[in-house]
Amino acid sequence: MNKTLQQLKMLQPLDKIIVHSIGMSLYQVSIIKDNRTYWLANSNGNLFKANNVLTVQKLFRSLNFLLMVLRHESAYDEMIGHDDTSPKNNRLEVPLKDNFLN
Repeated sequence: MNKTLQQLKMLQPLDKIIVHSIGMSLYQVSIIKDNRTYWLANSNGNLFKANNVLTVQKLFRSLNFLLMVLRHESAYDEMIGHDDTSPKNNRLEVPLKDNFLN
């Protein structure tokens, strides 16, 4: 389910904000609240996209949340012929802390 930033303000405090690294300088955001996952959408209802993590951090400064992480999942397993159902998970999550950079 997609939610705008205004709609997410109603759900505060958020449990977890996940900044998904999808490609070279391309990020999307999902939010977990009460074991439900929401995707951040812009005002048109389309999925939000950012070119850097700092943009996402600035966006969420006014919201109350418990944890923000950067998540990367490599396509390497798929490229070498491993299927998606493999028990090996190559997900990397790194906690993010806002440095209050401009």
